[in-house]
Amino acid sequence: MFARVGVSLSGTTRGGFMSQRGLGVAAFAGLLGLASLPLPALAQQCEGNPPKGGKYVTSGELYLARARQPRVPADRPKRYQEAVDILTEGFEAQPDNPKNYMLAGQAHVGLGLVAGQPDDGLADFVMADSAWDKAESLWSCYRTALDSLRYDAWVRTFNLGIRYSNNDEIDKAKNYFAGAYTVYDQLPQPIIQLASFYAREAQESADPEQADEARQKAIDLYRAALGTLESPRLSDEDRAQYGHAAYFNLAQFLAFDERFDAAATAYEEFLLIDPDNATAKSNAAVVLMMAADQLADKAADMEEGEEKAAVEAQANGFRERASAHYADLVAREDLEAEEYHDIGVGLARARFYEGALVAFTHALDLEPYRASSLEQLGFVLFASEQYDSLTIVGAALVERYPLNMNNLAMLANAYRETEQSEKALVILQRREDLKVEIERLEMTSEEGVYLIQGVLLNIGLEPGTQVNLQFDLRDDGGEIAGSATRSFEAPEQGAA
Repeated sequence: MFARVGVSLSGTTRGGFMSQRGLGVAAFAGLLGLASLPLPALAQQCEGNPPKGGKYVTSGELYLARARQPRVPADRPKRYQEAVDILTEGFEAQPDNPKNYMLAGQAHVGLGLVAGQPDDGLADFVMADSAWDKAESLWSCYRTALDSLRYDAWVRTFNLGIRYSNNDEIDKAKNYFAGAYTVYDQLPQPIIQLASFYAREAQESADPEQADEARQKAIDLYRAALGTLESPRLSDEDRAQYGHAAYFNLAQFLAFDERFDAAATAYEEFLLIDPDNATAKSNAAVVLMMAADQLADKAADMEEGEEKAAVEAQANGFRERASAHYADLVAREDLEAEEYHDIGVGLARARFYEGALVAFTHALDLEPYRASSLEQLGFVLFASEQYDSLTIVGAALVERYPLNMNNLAMLANAYRETEQSEKALVILQRREDLKVEIERLEMTSEEGVYLIQGVLLNIGLEPGTQVNLQFDLRDDGGEIAGSATRSFEAPEQGAA
């Protein structure tokens, strides 16, 4: 048996319709030596107890100086601990002296930064944070100085987290990133890094409970990161970058947990920052449609009444929000064919057929031989009962992909609905005579080498019959750019 199959060089069939490109866990490495952006000066009326000296302050400063410039580097932890001990004594002897607490915070950070120390967890960073909180509560004018101390500690701690992360010492990296956020919770970088570890654990864990726990930790951390985006230490570029990472990863994890309405909210909040982001708009529309489907399934199991009507109204509201996002996208002229295709599938699912037709038409304007878009265009024309147009699209599909039963059935229906009975019978007979069908035909390319894949279904041939298929590859203009013939042995009837 010999058959001819058309394949487009530009159009490849895709499964699914989401604009998301998988779960892209964001991780930022190499952020060493971060520079401080200038903060606005704060006019302050000092309140509380002014700092003062004393033996505890004097001794604490001495031990800190020795720790920072030790004659023997191995003595550094000891010197920091001596500073911690003497200053802690000062908490009792001078409970109203804020300087004891400010210096103690520095000593605890130094102890936490000594190589190997974070293995015992976040104790020193928690103690530093607590001491600095106390210092500021005792003397309000420490606020600016403490902000600088916290930020300096943040940079040093975060950089160590990056170092250990790059060395795949993940437990130490986790502690340093958590420590950085503990001493200065105004910047997103360390918790986005930390969230990326838990995100990876959620994806790779074979234990469902551990995966769920890691995923929830990642969700909580991404949410925390969103609360830091207004920091004056972030540039506009950084704010956009980290906002994108936090919002997108948060939304995808929420969608994975089937919290579709919350995922949509995350995308829509990101759109307030970057209103022209096509991926965020498309993804928001996708999860809104999922939320609508979820509610529709819930309503289907409910008895008639006000409660069911309220659930159905909420589902319709989600569809309308999705439709608004899709309408914005369809009106754009700067998208790729694949993006228009995804938008068309989403609109078709929402039964907004006119918008879907526009989207698929845009995709085909960019890639005229895009098989999946032409096929979806046919389905939308059929669903919207536009049979005159379907005769043209169906005929093109049958010409390009003659061994597909769905295309033949669609064209026969179009002819029948437009009262072209003789043409319909010819196509139906052609479908009846089909001995093999090719399904899920797709093509990928890499460096000019094209790989064609699909499924051959034996409908009516004797097993073992040789099937010769000629694949014609066409360019965007429809001209044949190359052909290849391959032979196969037919499997058992009904087998693929």
